[in-house]
Amino acid sequence: MPTRSDLRRFVEHALAPEYLTEAEFNHIAASLEPFTHEADRILAPGSGEVVAVTRNTPKTAALLFDRVYAIAGINVDIPREVAVFGATEVEVWTLVAAFGEVLGFWTAPQRRQAFQAMGVKIPAGPVAERVLANALHAVRGWSVTPVFASSVARDAQYAAGDKAIIAAAIADLDVVDEQRLDWEQVMDFRHDLDARRKYRRLVHWLDREMLGKPPSYIADEIAQRLDDYSWSIKKHGLVAVNGTLSSLLDPAFLAAASGAVAASALVGSQGWAALAAGLTVAGRTIVTLSQHAIDFMDARRNASADIAFVQALKVIDKS
Repeated sequence: MPTRSDLRRFVEHALAPEYLTEAEFNHIAASLEPFTHEADRILAPGSGEVVAVTRNTPKTAALLFDRVYAIAGINVDIPREVAVFGATEVEVWTLVAAFGEVLGFWTAPQRRQAFQAMGVKIPAGPVAERVLANALHAVRGWSVTPVFASSVARDAQYAAGDKAIIAAAIADLDVVDEQRLDWEQVMDFRHDLDARRKYRRLVHWLDREMLGKPPSYIADEIAQRLDDYSWSIKKHGLVAVNGTLSSLLDPAFLAAASGAVAASALVGSQGWAALAAGLTVAGRTIVTLSQHAIDFMDARRNASADIAFVQALKVIDKS
């Protein structure tokens, strides 16, 4: 964890040391002290729970995932039974740098300059979902999925590369609006196990039951799951607008789950062509599968096929 000596090095790299008095440094150090001691505040998920790391959508992420990553001191409204904090070096340094910028001690370019000089690999912003997910998995061993509010935000962190993945998407369906959702609604929903199960079954639609099935089966099954999903949202009075749910998935994991000898067997399966072209369900919702290649150097962070997840409102997702 960052020590006072580390903080001094950071400040001297960020600011011209000849213009920094001891009194000024002591003021900076005292202001940021609460964030350099975050190692005492580990909030761990339970055994087998999956953590969502998200910048903008903690409430809607909590409808789907067991826990949600909270930046201590910022997302203070996240209930303790939902929040996690790993107190990794990445997290603590991110807090220190972000709050120092908010307090006017340094600018974003000075912050980046200091980290570069120190050789510390820290996200460019307050939260970079992919980097933090990797840190939480590598240091704490947690099962973690980055969650984004748009495919543009996701693609900014997953550039083109040589790792074959599958993108599964459901477009033109009702997606819960983060801005019109409160934590009381979220907690009521989480405690309703039947509603939550039905919600999850649509979001994670590409499962063992779907793999290798003909288009007619997939359409009927998704139509039923869509009805159940809509029921769960309406039961709890959640406000939803038109949007898209999409996931980046590891085909090797899907192949293993389906009993296929190789991931390539999925691409040639009976329902793939129909899904690649776009399968219309209930006269409106479009379900698609597509192949991509990304720069996926991350260690496996999850006990499922999930690499990243997007829950985008139509007015937000411009990709």
